[in-house]
Amino acid sequence: MKEILEKTQYINWKELLLSNYRNLNLKEEEIIIIFMIDYYLSQNETVITPELLALKMTYDQQTIDKYLSSLYNKGLVTLEDDEDGKLKTSLNG
Repeated sequence: MKEILEKTQYINWKELLLSNYRNLNLKEEEIIIIFMIDYYLSQNETVITPELLALKMTYDQQTIDKYLSSLYNKGLVTLEDDEDGKLKTSLNG
């Protein structure tokens, strides 16, 4: 197993997403929302809402909600219960 891990190269998912978002039928607005969700998750926020995203973005909450809904429908973002039964936002893909 160690040999496999040593041979595996690190994949920068943000770079991969930026290079291929058009082929994935994603809009630029969706990409920045994905990056903002990743930022908030790295800050230990568990539930990412349009209101929270709007604090750091120039989009209004309605616009964020529209694109966030699209990301939910595409299965790239989920909101589900964690092991403690609390809601948690996750990035999938």
